Amino acid sequence: MRELVSGLLADRAHGIEFHGFLSNHSKHAVIALAGLGASDARIKQYFSSYSACTPYGFPLEAAPADANSVVLAPKTWSSLIGKKTHFPALRTFFAVELERLGGRDALMREYGADLLPYMPGALTHGIIHLGWAMDAGSDHMVIEGAAYLAFCGVSVRPERFTPRAHADASPFASLLRLADGWHSSGGPEWAAAVKASPDFGEGFHPELKPAGFQHDVAKVLSRGHPLMYELPAWCEDTQDGALDQLYRAVVLLYLASAGSRAGQGVGRAPGKAGAGPGSFTGLHLLTSLWGVEHASRPLDVEARRQALRCYWATLVAISCTTAAGPPTRAILESTAQKFPAHAVESRADSARWDEVVRAGIAEEEEHNQKLCYLARRLRERDAETLAQQPGAGAGDQPQAVRAAPWLGWLAAANTFTFTPNVGPGRARAPTQPADG
Repeated sequence: MRELVSGLLADRAHGIEFHGFLSNHSKHAVIALAGLGASDARIKQYFSSYSACTPYGFPLEAAPADANSVVLAPKTWSSLIGKKTHFPALRTFFAVELERLGGRDALMREYGADLLPYMPGALTHGIIHLGWAMDAGSDHMVIEGAAYLAFCGVSVRPERFTPRAHADASPFASLLRLADGWHSSGGPEWAAAVKASPDFGEGFHPELKPAGFQHDVAKVLSRGHPLMYELPAWCEDTQDGALDQLYRAVVLLYLASAGSRAGQGVGRAPGKAGAGPGSFTGLHLLTSLWGVEHASRPLDVEARRQALRCYWATLVAISCTTAAGPPTRAILESTAQKFPAHAVESRADSARWDEVVRAGIAEEEEHNQKLCYLARRLRERDAETLAQQPGAGAGDQPQAVRAAPWLGWLAAANTFTFTPNVGPGRARAPTQPADG
């Protein structure tokens, strides 16, 4: 890891949240920019600029002082899950545990199964912070991520799960089933009633009320819906091929949110329309999957299955809490027809990645940097898989062997989102409620 990157990921000058409920994304940006090949000067400049004034128009806040009044132990730390209090104490606890257990992987094996059911918290930013830290290999950020996931956690209610309830052929087939089940059986009306229900009084997650959408997600999870908990059978498959199919489905979900303009261009000036915009919440479902993958990699097979179950329930809950709900079958199928599995990059498409990466590095909105980085990583993984197929590189390749990576990765990287307009003087139109 580059020295500058390592140092910034270990920064403790800034708080994990600001403006009451917004998550500090500065370290996510460092990982994404470094992965895209940005210079040290650009990374340092962006970190400094973001700290002084985030894209929301608010500065980061100073980290709270370490509190000596609360000392946590393996049997007591979980009492703080979701309370959004005593973050320094949680960070100190996980730092001590990482040292005692002998590293990041050991920490996850000890605490990952307890933490991952809380991934909906802070619009998935806790699992994003933890999983992206695991991928980056930063002890300091892993400690911070584990503490943040506990700090902001909202339970996905795994005790309600019914595994293997549906024998869907693929994750995309599950999205189609979700669309049919939601829009044909009064799903939007159910969600509206839950969000307006007087059953959720003053004592229901009062710490989330300022966040609005996050509060609604907690209500939807608390009430529960069969679509969240009747799980597809593919959640039981932890092999890389099954995970690839899940990424493809979530990419299509994101592209569906951008409609006819998905993948049509990047490099727009701040505040002006470019491609999309893609759904702000949909983007988080994609980047949080990367977090889930890497946070759960050290775990045993059953714990990784549970991580996928939690992720699917989170995806359903967040999608169904948005004003529009999940995309309809017609929209999903139309998107899949534009980017079918056999649609691969041409030489011209492959050459466009340089332009896309330059736009990602230049981007002001950190979410788009992260989207570009992740899409390129997935494209590289796809290319590596292709190179290992029987017949790859031979003069007469079998017809079943794809010649190039899937076009959907490029389309996703080429479909930016907009910053929700929650701060002073922000010109970008919001695409979802402000919970970044």
